[in-house]
Amino acid sequence: ELRGRSMARFAEAGFPSVRNEAWKYTDLRRLARATFKPAPPVPPVVARTSVAPLLVAGAPHVAVFVDGRFVPALSKLGGLPKGVTFRSLAQVLAESPKLVEGYLGRIVGSDGPGLVALNTALMEDGVVLVLDKGVAVESPLQVLHLSSEGAGYAVHPRLLVIAGESSAATLVESFAALGSAQGFTDAVAEMEVG
Repeated sequence: ELRGRSMARFAEAGFPSVRNEAWKYTDLRRLARATFKPAPPVPPVVARTSVAPLLVAGAPHVAVFVDGRFVPALSKLGGLPKGVTFRSLAQVLAESPKLVEGYLGRIVGSDGPGLVALNTALMEDGVVLVLDKGVAVESPLQVLHLSSEGAGYAVHPRLLVIAGESSAATLVESFAALGSAQGFTDAVAEMEVG
C-alpha cells in the first residue's frame, strides 16, 4: 500500500526542477532523461582490498552495500552492545517487520517530495539502526554504499534510525564508486529521535 501511494505521488510530482526553491541550483533534466536499470539481485564480487580504504578508522561495525544490495561478506555487524539493532532493511522486513512498523515511511514517505516518494516506492534495502533507551555505542557505525564499475543502475537505499531517549551513537554513511560508474542513487534517511 505504501509503495503504491508513493509511486502515485512520484507520478504526480516527478523530478524537482529549478523552479523549486530547494533545487534552483541543481538541474536534473539530464538525469530525468537518462535510462538506468535495476540492480541484479546478486551484486558482483568485490575484494576486501577495494573496500578497506573506504572504511572509517575506528569503525568496527560496518554495513556494506554494492549496487544497492547488502553484502554480508564485506560487512561487520556483530559484537554490538545489548539494545542495539544494526541490520539490513531487507533482512528486517523479511524476518521481523514489526520492528519497523509504524516508523518506515512515516517520517518521510508517500506524501513527500518526488524523489522521496520514488525512494519509498522502489526501496529494496538499506539499514535499520535501533537504539534502545539509554544505550550508547562508543565506536562509530558505518554504512558504505558502493557502485560497481560501469554499473548504470538505479538504487534506492533507505536508512531508518530509531533512537530511544538518552541513546547515543555516531553513524557515518558513505557513498563511493569502484572505478568508472554512472548511476542514479536516490537515498533517503528517516530518523526518529527520542
